[in-house]
Amino acid sequence: MLVRPSSKTPPTWGGVPLARRRILLGIAAVGGFLAVDIGAVAYAGGWIGTAHRLTPHIFIKHSNGSTESNRAFARTTRKALP
Repeated sequence: MLVRPSSKTPPTWGGVPLARRRILLGIAAVGGFLAVDIGAVAYAGGWIGTAHRLTPHIFIKHSNGSTESNRAFARTTRKALP
């Protein structure tokens, strides 16, 4: 036999053996959570994704019925209502 089995007991955390795979999966899960959380905070703070942000001014500009498609929609809706 070239390699003898280790006589040391493997480390545990709360009774669960710590293997390299479990540790890496835990680190990946925490890293993924942090990436999503930091991304959401950055988006809400306006640091990323602000090119097409809906502001009150843009909302009012596009919803005041001044475009032809809004007039056509209002006309067809009036026809459909009793």
